Amino acid sequence: MKTKEQLQERIDWLLADNDKLEAKYGTGVRPSWVSAEVGMNCLWIREARKELEMLCSESPCDDWSGGIGKGQI
Repeated sequence: MKTKEQLQERIDWLLADNDKLEAKYGTGVRPSWVSAEVGMNCLWIREARKELEMLCSESPCDDWSGGIGKGQI
């Protein structure tokens, strides 16, 4: 399982990679592999953001303490 920091670093790296590709090849006509790379980066960014959101969200189980019938749910 990745930490919040690792996920954010991954997102930042993927965004920077897309920026580098766009700076070098532009947004118009470019090699097909560039468009594929940008598309995959965007997919991985979305997935990492979802995972980061789940890590940051609160769970009712976070406050749970105790056994059956004890603590908050």
